[in-house]
Amino acid sequence: MRFREDINGLRALAVMAVVLFHFNSEWLPGGFSGVDVFFVVSGFLMTTIIFKGLNNNSFSVIRFYMNRANRIIPPLAALCITLLVLGWFFLTPADYRNLGINAAASSIFISNVIYWLESGYFAPGIDNNLLLHTWSLSVEWQFYLIYPILLIIANKFLSTDNIKRLLVLITLVGFSYSIYSSLYSPDSSYYLLTSRFWEMSIGGLAYLYPICFKNKKTVESIGLSLVILSFFIVSKSDLWPGYMSLIPVMGTYLVLISNGGKSFITTNRLSLFIGKISFSIYLWHWPIHVFLYKKEYENIYITVFSILASIILGYISYYFFEKTRPQFNRITVFNVIRFKPLLLSMLVFISSVTIYKYNGMLNYVYLVTPQASSYINKYKDYINRNDVKLKYGSQYIEDRYSNRITTTLNEGVFLWGDSHAEALVYGFENIFREHGLKFQAVTSSGCIAGIGIGRNDIKQGTKRYYRCKESNEYSLSFIQRKKLSIVIFVQAREHDLNDFNLIRKTIADNNIKYIIIGPVPQWRGTLPSRIAYSSLSKSDVYIDGIRPWLMPLDEKMQEKYNGSEISYISLLTSLCTDDNTCLAKVDDKNSALVWDYGHLSLEGSDYIVKHIIFPEIKFLL
Repeated sequence: MRFREDINGLRALAVMAVVLFHFNSEWLPGGFSGVDVFFVVSGFLMTTIIFKGLNNNSFSVIRFYMNRANRIIPPLAALCITLLVLGWFFLTPADYRNLGINAAASSIFISNVIYWLESGYFAPGIDNNLLLHTWSLSVEWQFYLIYPILLIIANKFLSTDNIKRLLVLITLVGFSYSIYSSLYSPDSSYYLLTSRFWEMSIGGLAYLYPICFKNKKTVESIGLSLVILSFFIVSKSDLWPGYMSLIPVMGTYLVLISNGGKSFITTNRLSLFIGKISFSIYLWHWPIHVFLYKKEYENIYITVFSILASIILGYISYYFFEKTRPQFNRITVFNVIRFKPLLLSMLVFISSVTIYKYNGMLNYVYLVTPQASSYINKYKDYINRNDVKLKYGSQYIEDRYSNRITTTLNEGVFLWGDSHAEALVYGFENIFREHGLKFQAVTSSGCIAGIGIGRNDIKQGTKRYYRCKESNEYSLSFIQRKKLSIVIFVQAREHDLNDFNLIRKTIADNNIKYIIIGPVPQWRGTLPSRIAYSSLSKSDVYIDGIRPWLMPLDEKMQEKYNGSEISYISLLTSLCTDDNTCLAKVDDKNSALVWDYGHLSLEGSDYIVKHIIFPEIKFLL
């Protein structure tokens, strides 16, 4: 197959769209669709290789697998090994354990299944996964395993024309299924091959049904316009890959069937260079992003530097692990036995499973500071510990869609919000029980108070969408039916974006007092880790490093609701000093205020309600 510069240019567009989206989604809200471009290109190239081999009676499925493995595994293994080595020095045992299982899943190309089972691609906290982006490699590898076998079997029973028709049918059925699954199972639709297969097979159709155009350049220009347009008009709130994915997919298809038009966008020197090293750029940009996310470096200079660093590391990876890879034209037992990529993959898998088995506690951080690691382990999987779980919320009033809506049996004061509200239930129950007061709470993780879905930025059709909508509708109905004295709103962040006045006007009860509780201190990384490695001394109760947006948000909220019909209680004013250090421990037992980045521990919940919130509201009861 002759080298097509336009395909390299497509790869450059795709990878830079993904990189820009991850470093700043406001620049390219639909940049993640660059992955779909990669899938179409991959389907085109694989179909070309397989059909040429079948037509010449020279296709070997083992050789095909070995060449694909030789293309993907060395740079992937290099990334995993580098992260495992660096993680040994710098990650906490809990984070190192997570890296271990993720590296193991990536090395055997099942990470897409693992991440689907864990959560959605845009779920909160997902940015901490150093190998999240390998889901797409797993999808491609699963396609490589299935696709040639499918075509070999079809070749035995069908003519070439009927095989082509079969692929048309598979593509149409696959696209229909993709629309269906994106509506009814968005997470599986995003991650699994079943709803991505059609994107690759449509790339195959671009090879199988070549169309001759008089003006190739026009066709290519239309295709490129669609690809670029998709980077701007779609967003993570769209169901994906649903019908909207047709925009980048069909755009890529048009570029491919234009058969090598000479657009400056795809054939300039920079595009050709980026396209050549695109796979390695894709591999390395994400760990850099995770580091930035954890440290919350948000200025444009750091972002530009990180994009350049991704390209530089991508080139280094390309030079050492992609540039000189051999092609296997003759398959012998000796070649298969000595196949180095498989040995690399096995090395990564065995090392990663060992790290996971020993809970990440073989690393340097644990060996040097066992006391610190023991403190961190105290808060590991905190919310699922039985002694915590029984106290963290109350009995359930609803349990549809696997949500967590909690309640007590009283009325009086009503607490409404997300998991940060749920973390306050324990403290409220204790103080209200002590004073014989009535209290009710409805909380649902990841769902802020609102009318209907409100300001929750969630894909329609997902379980979380219906969970949030249901908990909000129940809360509104409950408030309107019961005689309540106070409604309290609590959420993790973006208080300034929520329309609390709309909620108040919709309830339309002037006898109710409305109170917004400001955000709790939220740290970069996790607070237990910061305490463990910098201030285990019981006398060190204040720790810096809170997230930079907290203070400006709190000041904005105080100004906005000063003198308003809705009251605002600032937690940061009571807990933090002028130099952005905040109370991190709430008793003489070194108990952390929050058990992760910002969810209150039981002790923290008790402290906040008893010392800050209750003194502010007891005069209203």
